[in-house]
Amino acid sequence: MKKFFLFCAAIAFSASSVFSQCETFNDGPYVNFNNQGGAPCADPAPATNAITAFEIWKAESYLMANVQAGATYEFSACNSAAGVGLGGTVWDIDYTIVAPSGAIDAFGLDAGSICAITWTATESGEYTIIINEAGNCGATTGLTVDNGFPQITYLGGGSCPDPVTACEAGTFDAATIPTEVCPFVAFDYAATGVSIPNSPVAGEYAITFDAVPGSGAGGPFGAEPDPSFILTLGAPGAGAENEDVLVSIDNVLTTAGGAPAMTGEWILTGGVVVAGVFCDSLTAVTVDFLTAADAGCEPVTACEAGVVDQAGIDNDLCPDETTDYSLTGFTIPNTPVPGEYILEFDPVPGSGSGGPFGAEPDPAFFLTL
Repeated sequence: MKKFFLFCAAIAFSASSVFSQCETFNDGPYVNFNNQGGAPCADPAPATNAITAFEIWKAESYLMANVQAGATYEFSACNSAAGVGLGGTVWDIDYTIVAPSGAIDAFGLDAGSICAITWTATESGEYTIIINEAGNCGATTGLTVDNGFPQITYLGGGSCPDPVTACEAGTFDAATIPTEVCPFVAFDYAATGVSIPNSPVAGEYAITFDAVPGSGAGGPFGAEPDPSFILTLGAPGAGAENEDVLVSIDNVLTTAGGAPAMTGEWILTGGVVVAGVFCDSLTAVTVDFLTAADAGCEPVTACEAGVVDQAGIDNDLCPDETTDYSLTGFTIPNTPVPGEYILEFDPVPGSGSGGPFGAEPDPAFFLTL
């Protein structure tokens, strides 16, 4: 079981408990994706990161970065989809809080609580929060039973960094970006010294693509005269200061979702965008996206599906779970007819069902990428 877009639980707990510590789990650890970069922090306290996309299960673990030694945290699962305050009522929760060194900072639950644990961190860094059913360490059955939304609260005692409120798009060497690009040939767009605000509104790194009038065409809004669009990257991440951005750009990237390939001259401008508005930008660079018929561009007539990384695909997917489908060495023809990459979904007769043609016996469909 993997939970898609797990924000990663933060942890807090006290030393008193009627349960015993358990460092065994079957699921995780999950990567921390919350946009505060791990454990929350605010002056004045408290500060909370709450997850409502999923509830905790038995025998799983979370990672929480940026824990500060001497700071006190509370990790809880007290609220659930069944109602406020009903977390922890389905099965008895037992938490184990593991410091970066592997030492156990705390385990069990707060006195009188069925869903929360508070603790003062002994170390700084990335903590592991292990969740089990009390008396059933490392459970192997009944794992996917919801028992409350994970939530981490910073209660004070630490030193919080100042929020990033200014934005800076950084700098890039325009001379490294080609002025002409053939189909399916990527180039790197790099920026250094980027600062992205996280307060009062989180920002993202983005690149604007503006077609040169009478020349540029295609892209997500290819049917419009002089189309333009913004490619939002979200990198290096909200709250980052003096960071680097490196993005590989070609007509495969910009035509995701079935948009027509870009052709002609386009003006690319990188910058930091907050709530859809650029607050800073770099000097623009003009790139001419060529076609296979242009001089210097070799037409691709053969196709090759490439090699799939079978080991990287999860063979058992739970609802709302994702897995990566990655391949190398594929070739898509651009002449005489442009090709597209597709995935064919064929159900095992008598087993697979659903999808766009789920009502049919043994349905099958194609996903055009």
